Amino acid sequence: MFSAASARILAASRCGSRTGLSCAQRTVQLRHSSIAVRAASYPYPLWIIPQETDRSAISVLAPEELEGNNGNVIVGWAKGLPKDSTDLKPAGFTGNSEFEDVLHDVLKQHISEDVGAQGLAMHQKLGYLNINDERSYAPFGRVSDPEDILGTCRLDDGKIVPGSYERMPTHRIVSGNGLFQLSEYIHEKLVARLRKQ
Repeated sequence: MFSAASARILAASRCGSRTGLSCAQRTVQLRHSSIAVRAASYPYPLWIIPQETDRSAISVLAPEELEGNNGNVIVGWAKGLPKDSTDLKPAGFTGNSEFEDVLHDVLKQHISEDVGAQGLAMHQKLGYLNINDERSYAPFGRVSDPEDILGTCRLDDGKIVPGSYERMPTHRIVSGNGLFQLSEYIHEKLVARLRKQ
């Protein structure tokens, strides 16, 4: 739990009618004595942080780690105060495009090192391998819904070609299947990268 009278989180968002947010950098301020809730249903630490408006910031970093970081550490914003990650729905969620850019950059740098992805690559051998969001299970040989595919990477002789990852523009941070989920290895790389921001 975290309380702060004036902790500030910088959260930059791109402008556009889809998000409804302005082009300017947005400063989100925690309410006086607000309490951040750790979501129990998510497989990794996840924080729901009430804001002054009728929104909550969602972060994979603890509130005390947010101060002084830039806007790309916030996953996005949910309407109201969700009690858990299972309460996050696409209609009530606004993603942070800067966070998504960091997420996909981490995948581009590290997916070739991920043991699970390596195993799938050895089985498939050639072509392009879909990197699926782990919130939704797709049996081998089946294709996930487009909103649940993080991206693709090129294979050569059963190995992922380093740096070949390309993000899928249809992926959604929150889909009908819930909040995005990564393998443990990639999640650790993402958190480490966010802590350096």
